[in-house]
Amino acid sequence: MQEKLRVIWMLLSLAISPITLTEKIKGQETQDALTFYNEGLEYYRSGKYKEAADSLFKAVTVKGTRALVAPGPQWRDAFTKLGIAQSIIGNDTGAFLSFMVVVENRSEGEKTQVIRLDTDSSRAYFNLGTVYYTSHGFPGMREFSMEAAIQCFKRAISLKPDYEEAYEYLGYSYDAQHKYEKAIDAYQEAIHRTPEKAEPYNALGLAYRSLKRYAEAIDVLKKSISLESDFVAPHQHLGMTYFDIGDRRSAMKQYEILKKLSPESAAELRAYGKTKSSSK
Repeated sequence: MQEKLRVIWMLLSLAISPITLTEKIKGQETQDALTFYNEGLEYYRSGKYKEAADSLFKAVTVKGTRALVAPGPQWRDAFTKLGIAQSIIGNDTGAFLSFMVVVENRSEGEKTQVIRLDTDSSRAYFNLGTVYYTSHGFPGMREFSMEAAIQCFKRAISLKPDYEEAYEYLGYSYDAQHKYEKAIDAYQEAIHRTPEKAEPYNALGLAYRSLKRYAEAIDVLKKSISLESDFVAPHQHLGMTYFDIGDRRSAMKQYEILKKLSPESAAELRAYGKTKSSSK
């Protein structure tokens, strides 16, 4: 999951870095933007989401380098509907970026209110939830962002009860709040829906480890490895769990595996083991 978020942030950096947000576009550029905005709304209301996404994207960009952000609400509405349309047509990265612009440019009074979407698209709520999840470090967002993410992921699940990925991210959000029992429930729901996926087992193992339920942690981390043998994270977490319970021999087996998969992770595991030894 952390690797997935790193990629998202890399894409976000690449996509946003050349964009200057501005409130002072005038003249013909403003008129063109309004034309595309109204055109996009018509497509959106008609359920033509590909056309809506194309027009709304043109509405919020000027010469491909500047994004219009409102003095009035219409441009934020354009970004919101753009994110919904992009979600529906499967452009998740585009939707993430559009919703990020909306979240970042809300007024101080609005920042602690969850954005409401005029859609029944579970994917749109999931994409908005990932924005809130990754906005944890934004000024004024720390306490609110995870609660907002949880609301969005729950809404996505209510619209699509078999939404494994939403359960997985719901678990991550509870983990970030140190609500490990709730995280465990969410991860188990994710695993029930896609038992062949390695990541939820790794996350579940971490939640068990946080509660010092080491035997359960070891079992599910081994399961994660059995599903994806070159998945670095469960090897490292399993090694750390063995160090936690004083089983150095088993921990060093994971260290030897990690030296081939990820020397950096192997070094981190060895350092953790030394810390545990010195604390005795």
